[in-house]
Amino acid sequence: DKKEKKVKPPPPGGYAKKPQLTKAERREMQEKQRALKSQATEGDSKKNSKEGNKNNQKSGGGGGGGSAHKGETGGGSAKSGNQSQNTTKTKEVIQPNKQLFNHLNAYSLKNSESIGLSSSLNDTHPAVAALGLRFADGSLRGANARCFAMLEAMKEVVRDYTTPPDKALERDLHKKIDRSFQFLTDCRPHSISMGNAKQFLRQVVSQLDSNLSESDAKSEILSEIDVFLKERIIVAGSIIANLAAAKIRDSGDVILTYGRSHAVEQILMNAHSLGKQFHVVVVEARAPPGVEGKGLLERLTSVGVSCTYVLLNAASYVMPHVTKVLLGAAAVTSNGAVLGRIGTAVVAMTAKCKNIPVIVTCETYKLCEKVPLDSIVSNELGDPADLERPDSESNHSNKSNKPRLLNLRYDLTPQKFVGMVVTEVGMIPPTAVPALIREYRRDAGIQSGSSDL
Repeated sequence: DKKEKKVKPPPPGGYAKKPQLTKAERREMQEKQRALKSQATEGDSKKNSKEGNKNNQKSGGGGGGGSAHKGETGGGSAKSGNQSQNTTKTKEVIQPNKQLFNHLNAYSLKNSESIGLSSSLNDTHPAVAALGLRFADGSLRGANARCFAMLEAMKEVVRDYTTPPDKALERDLHKKIDRSFQFLTDCRPHSISMGNAKQFLRQVVSQLDSNLSESDAKSEILSEIDVFLKERIIVAGSIIANLAAAKIRDSGDVILTYGRSHAVEQILMNAHSLGKQFHVVVVEARAPPGVEGKGLLERLTSVGVSCTYVLLNAASYVMPHVTKVLLGAAAVTSNGAVLGRIGTAVVAMTAKCKNIPVIVTCETYKLCEKVPLDSIVSNELGDPADLERPDSESNHSNKSNKPRLLNLRYDLTPQKFVGMVVTEVGMIPPTAVPALIREYRRDAGIQSGSSDL
């Protein structure tokens, strides 16, 4: 049983009513209350400061009457207090720097032995496993080459696929494709073009007619992959090469390019086959993939194209003699920014300072709906040992003095440094990229934001 609360009865005659105050009287009363509160808070703060000073004098041993032993211990505690403050300050400053790139997947050297020990290798197709090993050791590079090889491996997966009993082909094949794609991503993080190609493949499988037999469904998937490879990669590359080669003037044009891009190489070879006389400046980075520019140099000089080979730090020196800059791209984002190999942004910005037009080549299947703000939000890490000098171990024998190296593979060139983007649908300004993305996604029946990148 709950106890009932006792309520005091009202006094005889009722409660006295409060006198009604005017606005001026109420304001005066509120000001008096604020003054009393401020005086009370000031008094409390003075008492606390006095008590704190007394405690500090007792612990410090500086009162004159304390013994030497007490003074020493007091000084030690003061020093330890300062040290603890310093350590907390250093933690606050250094810790964010350590965590700045923690969201990126750490680089790990993969080989046939480490990949062979992977638990996911048991359900992986041999063609996918062999391709993953090529991704891991760096023998296969380039956005077009990696995407083309991935789709060829997926064709082998589809060709050898057999639907298990009591399972639907669409759902089970989706899982098979996802596992194969994840294995390739574990070997090396996938590019944006590979993510778009995987999204296309999933779309093809999901739109299959449920009444088709297994052999007919597989043949339809294989034919769709062949159409994608031909139209979006092979034919698109030749169209881009013809469009951009028309922009190269005969006799007197000096073209600067960075690294080795398959699309840029096609453009230069097409222009040379038309009989145009021009000079090419190949800019190279020191760290890998620094050997790619030499391959482009050997290819051009073998057919008789006049070339100059410089490193990235000499780009500003040769830029005044350049008339056009041709750059490849790993992807072009929805805000018109260009994602390319590390160092592309430096070349584009240097050209912009000299008022030299920058032309970027990119197939439409590399267009990305996402809008990265910088190169740190999403990137791929390379081997830090590539940035070390041969004598770095002798200079940094102490591990504490050895710098932490970060080898980013890509950088992001802002839209304002790009003059034109050459695609298979034509030459467009970077501001028109969002409209082109919307058109392609609408034709493919893909909803916005559904890409697996």
